[in-house]
Amino acid sequence: MSDIVRDDDRSDDPPEDDPTPGRLGRLRATDGFPAAFFIGAAIVLFLVVWFSNTYMTRNPSYPIQTPLSFAGDGLLEGWVRYDGGWYRYIADIGYFYEPGRQSSIAFFPAYPLGMRGLALVLRDSLLAGVMLTFVCGLATAVLVHRWAAMKLSPGAARLTVVLMFLFPYAWYLYGAVYADALFLAFTVAAFVLVERDRPVLAGLAAGVATAARPIGAGVLVGLVVVGLEHRGVIVIPILDRVKAVGWRRAMRRDGDDDGDGERRSLASQLLSIRLRRLRPGDAGLLLSISGLVAWCGYLWATFGDPLAFVKVEGVPGWDQAQGPSTWFKTGWIEHLEQLRVLVRHPDTDWYNFTYTLGITAQGLLCIGCFLLIPLVIRRIGWSYAVLTLMVVAMPAIGTKDWQGTGRYLLAAFPVFAAVADWLTESGRVRLRNALVVATGVSLVFLTSAYARGYYLA
Repeated sequence: MSDIVRDDDRSDDPPEDDPTPGRLGRLRATDGFPAAFFIGAAIVLFLVVWFSNTYMTRNPSYPIQTPLSFAGDGLLEGWVRYDGGWYRYIADIGYFYEPGRQSSIAFFPAYPLGMRGLALVLRDSLLAGVMLTFVCGLATAVLVHRWAAMKLSPGAARLTVVLMFLFPYAWYLYGAVYADALFLAFTVAAFVLVERDRPVLAGLAAGVATAARPIGAGVLVGLVVVGLEHRGVIVIPILDRVKAVGWRRAMRRDGDDDGDGERRSLASQLLSIRLRRLRPGDAGLLLSISGLVAWCGYLWATFGDPLAFVKVEGVPGWDQAQGPSTWFKTGWIEHLEQLRVLVRHPDTDWYNFTYTLGITAQGLLCIGCFLLIPLVIRRIGWSYAVLTLMVVAMPAIGTKDWQGTGRYLLAAFPVFAAVADWLTESGRVRLRNALVVATGVSLVFLTSAYARGYYLA
């Protein structure tokens, strides 16, 4: 880890809010680290997938035991599991909707459209999916580093990439035929652009994100809030003080004392709105809703229901209709009962047992992200805490048993940055190294299991 981040990389000088052209040039010059780290990790994971898929036994409960046949399948077939089949169908044939049954409209269009376009060159939609994920994952690594470099020290920016791309569920960013890498690439691009005062381009990038994943709606809210905070339209002085001096000092009774020794009103500390700071171009942030609007418009014109993708989540087999049973995780509670059964009856189905452990781990990670929101406020800023809250809360509410939240948490990139910034402080080298090793080993283990057909997230 000494070559990734050093304690003496830190600086007491705050990062520039509006990078100069010279600083932007330096940021681009440092793209080599995230690109090299991503490619190195990708080589390891592609070998893990190939070895696991070739020499290890598949999950006996996996519905497809015969390997898929497509260009490059000998090396890449292990990257195509579960929803990958749906994306292939959409890319090759298109959408269908049968009310009351599992239908392809549950999957947003940006990723399968990208697969279809790339398949015109590669002549195979599954190969196109693997390559699209790889390219978008690489772009995400570079963009996350650029964004973090605007906010943190060089060492913390590098560690942000390490933590995010060694996250136990990060294999979805390397080659899996899922939409997460494309969604994240355009999401992070939107926030890099808004930090560089390019609201129209930021809105367009976020528009692709809202056409890629349902939680794109959370990105929309977060982008608008970050844009308004960046412009100075919305100011929360007490939280700005938290970022400047920390929670403890900010909450002291004399924390509202201004430079002249006069106490400001409580209202002025909580919120200040300065509409005069708005510029006409800031309306470009609202373009972020364009992807979702286009998708709903297509569903309305084609199937007569603009919200059909919401309704199909509750059909048999998916069983995630919105309501108390989903919100309060009754599916997870039912699985927890299996842990007690296993203790009494050792011949219990071990697949269900490991599934229960997996969803419980995802639930704990999700709760952990909520608990880290104060750290995001302290290290990154309150507007990015709003983004984190949105992209964590939406999948947490929308799943009956926590399944899937592991990969959805990758959208909470400010959490990775906040933790990285905290870990680069002096005296935390051993903890930092231990965390990197633990997450890296977990990533390799889960990637192997995914390649063998285990449903993990």
